[in-house]
Amino acid sequence: MKQVFQGVPPGSSSSVAWRIHPGVKRMNRRLIVALVAALLLVPTAPLVLAAATLTMQIGPKYYNAGDDVAIKGTAPAGASVHININATSGSVFTADVTANSTGAYASTYELPTTAPIGIYKITATTGNSIANAVFMVTSVSTKDMAQSLINAATKSQILVQETIQGLKAKGYPMLPAVNAGMTQGAEALERAETLLTAGSFVPAAESAQRAMNHFKNALVLALKTARVEENMDDHRQKVLEQQAEKLTNDAERLTEVLDNLDAAGKDVSAMRAKVAEAVASLATVETLIGQGKYDEATTAIKAARDSLQEAMQLLKPLLQTMRKELMEKFRFKLQERLNATKGDLNNLKEKLMNTNTNAVMNRLGVANGLIKRAETRITSGQNDDAMDDLEEATNELNACLNEVEDSGYSQGMMQSNTIRAQIQVLQEMAEKLTEKGQDASAITAKIQELQSLLDEGLGMMQGGNVGGANKVFGDAEQKGRSDDMGMGGSHGKVNGKRG
Repeated sequence: MKQVFQGVPPGSSSSVAWRIHPGVKRMNRRLIVALVAALLLVPTAPLVLAAATLTMQIGPKYYNAGDDVAIKGTAPAGASVHININATSGSVFTADVTANSTGAYASTYELPTTAPIGIYKITATTGNSIANAVFMVTSVSTKDMAQSLINAATKSQILVQETIQGLKAKGYPMLPAVNAGMTQGAEALERAETLLTAGSFVPAAESAQRAMNHFKNALVLALKTARVEENMDDHRQKVLEQQAEKLTNDAERLTEVLDNLDAAGKDVSAMRAKVAEAVASLATVETLIGQGKYDEATTAIKAARDSLQEAMQLLKPLLQTMRKELMEKFRFKLQERLNATKGDLNNLKEKLMNTNTNAVMNRLGVANGLIKRAETRITSGQNDDAMDDLEEATNELNACLNEVEDSGYSQGMMQSNTIRAQIQVLQEMAEKLTEKGQDASAITAKIQELQSLLDEGLGMMQGGNVGGANKVFGDAEQKGRSDDMGMGGSHGKVNGKRG
């Protein structure tokens, strides 16, 4: 006769003594309900009572096609007992038997050699009394079935031991019946292993099943004593879902950062591998939560969090290096614009009759000092202080231009500064395209056009044609903001941190 215990993977050999498993750790109350759900799926004892006057037993729970299913039970002496067996396809066996003078009755159902695999339900009735039982037809060997049940019983024992230990650690008292149930389960598990070694596979399976029943009953009693809240699972599920959602968002944002760095020619392969590990872990979380496997879901979330943190640790020095490079580039461009502005002021000094050029030059001197100090700080790794200096230098440069009292010249100088910033951005774009072996001729032509308009406008300002100069600057600034060739708008910001 071949039998099986489906749904429980083979595990390690059991420890039959009633003791705490070496791997026990302190439990929190949120884990308890998940353990209850797992153990409540353990097959119940083969005896099913519907009323005190009628019982039914079928022995093993698992059979192969061609096996005999022995049915027996008790009923009122001399009572007629009707037996019916239903498979998925409908009724497959009926019999009417009479209880003897002691109330015992028996019947046998011979499974056909073509009996389909599946669950069968037996119903016994007499008068108003009904008793039910189920068994399964399978194709797995009784040895494998017995080993699977022993493995399942061993895992059940460990789970219950850990749960009880956790409850005790929280100060909950354990009734003597709890320890008695665990002792009985350990003894039944030990018998199952002995029977398996002796080759008595069906008795071994039945003993392992009894062990699981003892462990389950001990757990139920322990949880009742500890007054576990019914909504514990719902709360834990909600927390896990929120954690998974946050980590998913973090992974998406980090992927966007890596995409930008990749486009800039940076090697981010190690960071991408860590993000991929996190995404793979998160992909299983929803399934695990849906299956009520909260411990496994917690482990997957922790793995995802660790992978993202490792990615960030790898990314941090790269970002610091890039920030330093960007600040140095910004400092250089700002210095260029400041020098150009100083040259413009010197060229227009005679034209700016209403402007205190000394005060304006003093502001440029302050801005120049800030830029030099920022350069020193960048070299020494004082990046935050360097950024503050560059922002302050930018503000001084803008304030300098605002102090030019003549509105026409002031507007022209502001526009010329903006055009210079636009040219710098386009030059950087052309360099990147060239590095990648792409055609940068269109951007180079745009740079030449803007430079020509800038020179034309500055010449007109020096000649006193402020209105004409501002018109040329306006046209140039508009061209610099053109979306042609994918260059986008507002490349030429002077204010703020953009360089």
